[in-house]
Amino acid sequence: MKREALRRAVESLIDEFEITSIQDFDTIAHEVLIRKSLERNRYSKEAVKELEIGKSTMYRKMKEYGIDTKN
Repeated sequence: MKREALRRAVESLIDEFEITSIQDFDTIAHEVLIRKSLERNRYSKEAVKELEIGKSTMYRKMKEYGIDTKN
């Protein structure tokens, strides 16, 4: 049930913002996931565990997305 609701929401966003490439969508999705995880985990190393990525990947993505590490 949740999967279907998520599918409809994503479909709506793709239409609304006229996203036409997988790369654009992936970049946006990754940034949102990283930002939400960092907020949820108060910018602690728990975000790395939650996302199951390495610390260096997290720092690289934070730099790429312009996420401030001093929170």
